[in-house]
Parts: sequence; structure tokens; C-alpha cells
Amino acid sequence: MALNDEVFIANEATGSRISLHTLAGLLPVKFPGITYGKGVYSEDLNDSYLEYEGGGIRLKIKGYKLAYEYHEPVNVMSVIDYSKELLGIVQNYSSGDKKMVFREGMVK
Repeated sequence: MALNDEVFIANEATGSRISLHTLAGLLPVKFPGITYGKGVYSEDLNDSYLEYEGGGIRLKIKGYKLAYEYHEPVNVMSVIDYSKELLGIVQNYSSGDKKMVFREGMVK
């Protein structure tokens, strides 16, 4: 079984060669009106081939149809509590730089 980074679409007319893995990442660029959720994208091609590097297979194709599910980016909020480790904050008044001093002697 081939991985999606081992299968390529080679377009002889334009000289481009792109893996299926890369194609999945380029979907928002190729389809600017993409919305979150499930959808279908298709593209007609001229003088193009589906290639598998591992087995030397090369099939002529007229295009492709891609079913996708496009998700919203995940928002993650992390809260770090330095109160038990932080001894204090020192500010250099001439430069305005601030440094944090921790219990273990580390200064950031």
C-alpha cells in the first residue's frame, strides 16, 4: 500500500509534480472559497499522470475529484502559574529591561 507522500500527480503541460500529501495541504489555496465542513473539489487536467515512485507505476489521468473535511483551527489557551517558583522581577530603570528571578537561581 502506498502512502500519500509516495503518490504524485505529474502535469506534463506545466512541468509540475505534486504529492497527494502536499495537494491536501494546498486545498485552501486551490479553492479560496472553502468553508469549514465536508465538501468536494475537482480539477480537470491535461497531459497528466498519476505516479507511484515505489513501484514505477504511471497512469494517465484526466483530472481528480477530492472529497474533504475542512476543520476550524483549534484554539488552545495555556495558563502557567509561576507563583511558587518565581522569587521576583528585577527591572533595569535605565534600559527598561525586566528579568525574572526563580528559586533555582535561574534568571530569564
